Amino acid sequence: MFIIIRINFNKEWYRLMTYIKSKSSILKLLASITITLFCIVLFPSAVKAEDNQAAEVNADITLSNQGSISRMTDGSYNTKTTFSSGDTITITSSEKMYSLYIKWDLIPSEWTLSYNGKTETNGTNGFLHEYVQIPDGTTEMTITFASKESICDMHVYSKGSVPEDVQTWKTPCDNADILVFATHADDEILFLGGVLATYGGEQNLSVQVAYMCEFTTSAKIREHEKLDGLWESGIKHYPVCGDFPDLYNQTLEAAKKQYVYDDVKAYTTSCIRRFKPLVVVTQDLNGEYGHGGHMLFSHAVAESVETSNDSSVFPESASNYGTWDVPKTYLHLYTENKITMNLRLPLSRMGNRTSIEVQTAAYKKHVSQQWCWFYVSDDYEYSCADFGLYRTTVGNDTGNDMLENITTYEEQERLAKEAAEKESIESSKAAEEASIAKEQQEIKDNYTYLGFAWLKGLSEVGYYDLRNEASKLMADDLCLHVKEQPERVRLVYEGAEEMEIDQSDEEQMAKMFTCYLLAGSMDGYGEFVDYALTTHRTLQQNLTRFFVEWFAKAEKGSAFLKRAKMVYSRYSLPYI
Repeated sequence: MFIIIRINFNKEWYRLMTYIKSKSSILKLLASITITLFCIVLFPSAVKAEDNQAAEVNADITLSNQGSISRMTDGSYNTKTTFSSGDTITITSSEKMYSLYIKWDLIPSEWTLSYNGKTETNGTNGFLHEYVQIPDGTTEMTITFASKESICDMHVYSKGSVPEDVQTWKTPCDNADILVFATHADDEILFLGGVLATYGGEQNLSVQVAYMCEFTTSAKIREHEKLDGLWESGIKHYPVCGDFPDLYNQTLEAAKKQYVYDDVKAYTTSCIRRFKPLVVVTQDLNGEYGHGGHMLFSHAVAESVETSNDSSVFPESASNYGTWDVPKTYLHLYTENKITMNLRLPLSRMGNRTSIEVQTAAYKKHVSQQWCWFYVSDDYEYSCADFGLYRTTVGNDTGNDMLENITTYEEQERLAKEAAEKESIESSKAAEEASIAKEQQEIKDNYTYLGFAWLKGLSEVGYYDLRNEASKLMADDLCLHVKEQPERVRLVYEGAEEMEIDQSDEEQMAKMFTCYLLAGSMDGYGEFVDYALTTHRTLQQNLTRFFVEWFAKAEKGSAFLKRAKMVYSRYSLPYI
């Protein structure tokens, strides 16, 4: 026999329904995507992928100082146009311009770009080659100088991806997977280039390059070539550089007389603490071909990795950046714990060129140095593939990978995010379980209260017979001596849905009764008790037995339940 009753739309049904709906929606979405892709294959669009490539805009340029436009648009680092404070450059075009690319003669001070009724400040990152995006595009823009500046080269581009040789530099790394120390511009390519192309270019890791010597005051063109070579190598984070001049010598002792060694170590230590590298790579302790500057810088790095975790050593940088203990340090051509990088594999992110081919092209960017006998190779005495593990806190290598036993910063971030998500899910699950347990306990408490309400009501009636005599006497005994009534919780009833209930299914009936314990909690179950007192006395006896058996099994050991269990043990409630 079935009856129709109203019960709560429980959470399990809701989750099941939403899962089914979600699953259905996902299947529909996947079907739509499949059809769309199928149509794209069968009916390809006339729009080609290269149409997303930005093109250089042939714009009109007006200089307020009547300077030379050709000297700043001829693609040469040897020519430039100079501007004074207050001078402007106005660029107009019938075609919208979406980006501006400037190669400065020297790193500029702040300057402004005005377009579409707004003015932006640029030059804040200290980039010699500076790229500026114009998100909405413009047909007119004005550059205004706040100080004396010179431009070697300038270009504007249409909407789309700019050509690969446009250097869209990122700021120096916050945290570097690999920190490469090079004495001069081109040393990072000739001797350490395999690291740049493999880990920076191909694996797209955070590779930071730090130079010892600057060329701004001696050979400015080398500062440009440095950037061009790094960009060709796949490096995206702007390099940093010390303020040491390029001085030649042939021994470590001679180099220490030319430079203040502690100043060099202060610089290398500061870089280590600032970039917190997982791996440090630098040049040969013997200076490759015997260059004293190479020797000096590599020795400074080797000493710095031993002390960068000590705040008493160069305390100023420790105060600025904290201390850092580098997990792994590699030296070029170091003869202990040797690794040999495979630089002959095609690199997909580098146009399927090998590291050797990439670095050969990168070295050609150093136009001013092509008179030298140096070249990029992995099979001669200064091979850019040969390194040795100088220091490690994470164990020795078993292969030829500098990142063995290292978890990159990106991977650390991913793992931390996964752990946080897992913790959040577990916390939500625990909170949900606690909420469910609380609700279940509240329902149990109300179950106990309903039993007490029934027995209290039964104790107040003045009539009974053999059919409910045992129940009546037990109710009198219990209620007479109750000092602490059971708790009744006022529960929120969220409505109901109709469904069929099989009276012979005890689980369904229990759910029905649970629903009533929720719905009737506000009025103290008075109607239930009143109705039960008018029913057949045989049923009253059975109802009493129903409740006292619950009292005996209830887990919560309140004073009432303890009293109820004691009283119940003194009475026999026969089945009638």
